[in-house]
Amino acid sequence: MSSQASSSRAQPRTYNALRPLNISHGVLPLSHSTGSTSFSLGHSQSSLASVQGPIEVRIRDELTDQATLQCTAIPLRGQQGVAANSFAVGTLQKALSSVVLLHRYPRSLIQVTVQTTDEAKASTPLGWDRAQSSAGRKSIRPRRPHPDASWTMAERATSVNAAGLALIQAGISCSATICAVSVAVVPRKVARLTRKGKGRATAASGAMDEDGSDSEDGNEAAQIILVDPDTFEEEQAASVHLFAFAMAGQVVSCDDGQLKGEPEARLILVESEGGKVDSRLVSSAAATSKRGALQPLIISRIASSPSLQYLEAIRRARSAAVGKIHPAIRQSFDEQLLGSGKQGDADGDVVM
Repeated sequence: MSSQASSSRAQPRTYNALRPLNISHGVLPLSHSTGSTSFSLGHSQSSLASVQGPIEVRIRDELTDQATLQCTAIPLRGQQGVAANSFAVGTLQKALSSVVLLHRYPRSLIQVTVQTTDEAKASTPLGWDRAQSSAGRKSIRPRRPHPDASWTMAERATSVNAAGLALIQAGISCSATICAVSVAVVPRKVARLTRKGKGRATAASGAMDEDGSDSEDGNEAAQIILVDPDTFEEEQAASVHLFAFAMAGQVVSCDDGQLKGEPEARLILVESEGGKVDSRLVSSAAATSKRGALQPLIISRIASSPSLQYLEAIRRARSAAVGKIHPAIRQSFDEQLLGSGKQGDADGDVVM
C-alpha cells in the first residue's frame, strides 16, 4: 500500500524542501518477513526494509532481559563491505535501539534488514563549470564509486526511515516514530543552480540574514544550508549531516487563544562529514530539540561560525521532520488501516 506525500516537481526545490515522499507498507509477503516498508525520496532514492521477529535466538546471542536487535545493510550494487556493515552496526543499530522497547521481548531475536533499491546519480546542472567546482577545496565524496565508499546521507536517511516504519508495520512495540533528515552546507553558487526561492545564507564571518533570504551581496564565501540534498549537492558540499528525531506525543502551545500541538521531537542520532562538530552542540541541541527552540544561551556560549551554522542545520532538519515526514508517515498508516478494513497489526504499541 502506497502513500504519495506530494506530487512530482518539474521546477527546482526551495532550500528547505524535500523531494516527493513515497511510503509503501507490506511490500514483501508475510512468508518472507513479519513486516516490510519502502521509503522513497523522489524517483531516484529509495530503500526497502524488512523485519523478522520476534524469533528464536541462538544461545550465544541470547539476552535474558531484552531482545537481541540485529541489523543488516545491503548496498544497491556489489557485496556488503565496510561501509554497509559500519552503517548497519553503527548508525542503524543506534537509531533503532533508541525507540524499540526491547525489554518486552526477552530471550528473542529481532532482525532488521535494509537494502538500497534505487540510488540517485549525480547530474551536473546547466551552467556548472566542473573544472572549477573543486578549486581550492577537496570534495568530501569521491566522484567514482568504489566498494567501500561511504553511503550518502540521503541513502542513510531513507534507510533509517524505512527500518523504523518496518518495525511498526511488523507490530514491534516502539516508544516513538523515527524521522531522519539529511542536510548539506553548500557554496551559494551551487544552491543557486540546483534550488530556488528563499533560504538563509551563512557568510564566512558567521552572520546570517535575519529574514532568511538569499541576499545578493556578491559574497561568494557565503554558504547555504540545503535540506534533503541530492547526490550532486552532496558532492559539492562543504559538510553533510544526518539528523534523526524520535517523534512521540504532542507538545501543546497556546497562540492567539488557540491550542496548537505538534509532535515532540527528540534528537537521537547525529552524523556529520566534512565539518568539525563540537560535542557540546549535540548535547545542547538534543536537550532543546523537543520543543524546537534553540536557547540563546547555547548560541552565546558557543559563538563560532560553524557552531551557529550547525545549530541552524538542526533547526532546518527538525522542521522538515515535524512538518513533512511525520505527517506523511501518519497518512501512510491511516491509508493502510483503511485499506485493510482496520484489521492491521495491532499487537505492537507505538507512540506517533
